[in-house]
Amino acid sequence: MANILIIDENDFYREFLSTAVSRQGHAAFQLASGQDVVAAVSRWNIDLVLASVIPAPSVSFAAVRALKDAHPELPVITLADEVVGIRGLNTRLAERVGASCALSKSVKPAALMASIARALSARGRRGPSGQPPADA
Repeated sequence: MANILIIDENDFYREFLSTAVSRQGHAAFQLASGQDVVAAVSRWNIDLVLASVIPAPSVSFAAVRALKDAHPELPVITLADEVVGIRGLNTRLAERVGASCALSKSVKPAALMASIARALSARGRRGPSGQPPADA
């Protein structure tokens, strides 16, 4: 089981993500903004962060960079609306600030869980069953 911090300004989307990760046996923690993300990661012993970044960022890319500077081993998955005109921006900026991967907010739950499993596996964490993820 991993402690996963979900940061998004939308209450409904935060709850959706929390339910999805909880059903996989992970503990979900929530923030509406990234203002105190570095402190929250330490306080809650977070293993992975899901951070909304585009178009109205809950977490700025600068905050993701600061988080990665403070916790370089921490996997961060950025989530963004794929708005016409900025498609691919999330991926390019996420790579620049050290995020593990970048996903669309419309990602299917199975693909989200696979991305979480890969990021945790790369960090050396085990899945909820105590075994490495099947796709690792």
